[in-house]
Amino acid sequence: YEKPKVYKPKVEKPKVYK
Repeated sequence: YEKPKVYKPKVEKPKVYK
């Protein structure tokens, strides 16, 4: 999957998880 910006766990389309 693509490397998320603000989220480490695996996720298809990360958005903004603080």
